[in-house]
Formats: sequence, structure tokens, C-alpha cells
Amino acid sequence: MLFLIPKRPVSLQAKNPKNLQAWKDFVLKEATKNWSGTMDSSNPCT
Repeated sequence: MLFLIPKRPVSLQAKNPKNLQAWKDFVLKEATKNWSGTMDSSNPCT
């Protein structure tokens, strides 16, 4: 599945870990909006 993120990405080398976690949370939220299958809880995104 592909979807577009309407924000600029944050580097994994971000100096502020809170910004990186906020980005991950945002991407997960956007992906969840577009997801039509079931989540595999044995392999979490975060």
C-alpha cells in the first residue's frame, strides 16, 4: 500500500528525539487512516 505524507520528513539522525517520535506518531496515524487490512501486533511500527 502506498500513501502520501503531507509533511516534510524528519531525519532518523534528528538531534531532538521528541521530534523524531512525533514524526513516527504522525506517520502511524496517517497510515492507519489508509489501512484496510489487519495489523500484525508482533511487528509494531514504533
